[in-house]
Amino acid sequence: MVDTSKVGTELPGAVITLERGPVANFAKAVGDESDVYRNPDAAKAAGLEGIPMPPTFPFAMANWGQFQEQQPEGYDAPSPMMGVFGELMKGGGLILHGEQEFLYHGPVSVGDTLNVTGTLKDIYTKASGDKTMTFVVSEQKYHNQRGEHVLTQITTILHRG
Repeated sequence: MVDTSKVGTELPGAVITLERGPVANFAKAVGDESDVYRNPDAAKAAGLEGIPMPPTFPFAMANWGQFQEQQPEGYDAPSPMMGVFGELMKGGGLILHGEQEFLYHGPVSVGDTLNVTGTLKDIYTKASGDKTMTFVVSEQKYHNQRGEHVLTQITTILHRG
């Protein structure tokens, strides 16, 4: 039986600054050669406020834009998700990325500073042959420096025992 007592628990918050270099490199890495991800004039000509981030960039942006001096208190606290997976892994198994969803509520551009808050939304299990898969769902909300809710990210990670 999986422990679902952590459902509803807040995840540690973070602050992410979007920089031009990582955005351009990510766009190139995913095969998007559009100048809107590299050139502010091309972005403006396309009717954008500034250089946008590629649609799936939130999956990786924390690796490039979380500067220690900007982080809120408790930023480095253990995530309740890691506690859930730590308990599951005591019996072995695999951790797999299950699903990623990005819901955009407004434009996100290079130069924006995003404040991230999150919640462990759900934990549930499904049978897979003679194994059990445990799904752990988190939801992160991103607000820009003007306080506007611009993005929601939903992540599902699973453990296959």
